[in-house]
Formats: sequence, structure tokens, C-alpha cells
Amino acid sequence: MEEKEIYLEKEIHLRDYFRILRKRKYTVYTFFIITVALVVLHTYTATPLYQSTAKILVEKGEQNVLLTSYGYVQYDPEFMETQIQIIRSTPVAKKVVKSLNLVETYDSFFKDLEDRITFDSLVASVKDWAKDLYSTAITLAGIVRTDSEAESDLALEDPMPKDEIIARSIASGITIEPVTDSRILDIGFTSSNPVLARMIVNSVAKAYIEKTLEMKMELSGYTIKWMTEKADEERSRLRQSEMALQQYMKAQDIVTTENRLAMTPQRMNDLNTKLTQAETRRKELEAVYRKVKRLAGNYDAVESVQM
Repeated sequence: MEEKEIYLEKEIHLRDYFRILRKRKYTVYTFFIITVALVVLHTYTATPLYQSTAKILVEKGEQNVLLTSYGYVQYDPEFMETQIQIIRSTPVAKKVVKSLNLVETYDSFFKDLEDRITFDSLVASVKDWAKDLYSTAITLAGIVRTDSEAESDLALEDPMPKDEIIARSIASGITIEPVTDSRILDIGFTSSNPVLARMIVNSVAKAYIEKTLEMKMELSGYTIKWMTEKADEERSRLRQSEMALQQYMKAQDIVTTENRLAMTPQRMNDLNTKLTQAETRRKELEAVYRKVKRLAGNYDAVESVQM
């Protein structure tokens, strides 16, 4: 009996559903037709997208030869994540914009430039309408705006440079997937122009390498500068210490072995000169003595002897 009642309730519910559908059939048909039309319209009007990929090997500067010779790969998620963030950074994207000269050639990669400009103008008009609506609401509410808020609004209204816009667009469109059990990263970029996608991917890899080298050179420059400053400081301290030591030795009349050794050659030269003079004088006197001895008793001849 209970099963029959449940069956009747289900049957009644199904009849209600079908009755509602028959009653609203035109609404259902209209919704179905609109949905199909939108899907078909989107399918035929959607811009095809092309994705280009490139592989890049990421390695640390220091390597252990014994470990790498056996094919051992050290897993360092923080290092890989750091490199991924560097690749996605705006400075790398700006290098891509500069190397490809996208400020001048970016628009030439799109055939539907007029449609894109129309869409951009539509977006700009919507933004202007929203800004006017916000200003009107502020005025009606009687809210007094501060100078800092007005300056911030003026800063927001200033147009962003074209290279900055393109660089941010490239940075946000880069996809990076690390390859499992390796130091290889898959870099991808999607664009409606396949040539542009391929050029950007290759340039991103080159820009990443250049940025890495610049960071290493900058770090080396800082290191050299720090070491040079420290060496100058230590040299100055050493000079001051030597001067203080010399003043103390002079005040205490201290003569070191080095000073004695420095004075010895000059004294040796003086002694040699005096010794030579003394020997010469001795020989002269000996000659005079022998003459006088030979002339013993002859006083007249003695007076002629020169001393």
C-alpha cells in the first residue's frame, strides 16, 4: 500500500513537471535557441590562440663534481621557485620589449587592429562612465576629498607608458612548468599571433639569462666595493698604528735591531774611509822615520826632510 502511494506521488510530480514544460514551452524554446545562437556566434567569432613553448636549463653556480658525476640531482624547491619568479618579473619582460622593439612593432602583429582599437575605446568609455558616476555620487553625498586623495586620483589618471603596458601583459601571460626530476623549466606564452608567441618565448629565455648575469655582476660589484672599503680602512688603521709606534719609540729612545741594521752600512763606510786615511798617514810617517834614521847625526840634512 505504501509503495503504491509513493508511486502515485512520483507519477503526480512527473505530470506536474510535464505540464509546466508544456505551459512554458515557448520560453524553453526561446532559451534553447538563444543559447545555441550564442555558442555558434562565439565559435565563429572567437580569435584562435597559439601557444609557443621553450625549455630552459636552470642550474646553481656551485656544483659538486663527485655528486654530479653520478647523476645526482639536488632538489631545491625554493631555488626553482625563485628562478620562476625572476622569469615572470617585469624587468625580464621589459628586456623582451626592448630586444624585440615591441613599442614600435607590437601593433603590426595583429590583423584585426581596428576591431581591437574599437574594443579598447569601448572599455575606455565604460571606465569614463564609471568615473563620472563615482564623481557624481561623491558630489551628491557631500564628501570632502583631501589633497592626498586628489593627488592619488591624478596619478591614476596619468597614462601608463606603452612599454610598461606591453611588459606587464607579457609578464602576466608567461606560463612556467617545471619538468619532474630535472632542472628544466617549460616556458610558454599564448597569443593570437603564432609568430609573436614564438618570438616572445625565445626572448624571455634570453632575457632571463641576461638578467641572471646582471644580478651576478651586480653582486660581484658590491662584494668588490665592500672589500676595497675594508682594505682602505685596515690600511689607514695600520698607518696610524705605525705612526703611533714610531712616536712612542722616539719618546722612549728605543732602537730596534732593524734600525741598527739600517745604520750599519753607513758606519762601515765611514770606518773604511777613516781606516784608509790612517793607514796612509802611518805609511807617510814611517817613511819620514826611515829618512830621519838614515840621516842620523846630519842635522843640516834633517831640516830638509818634509813632514
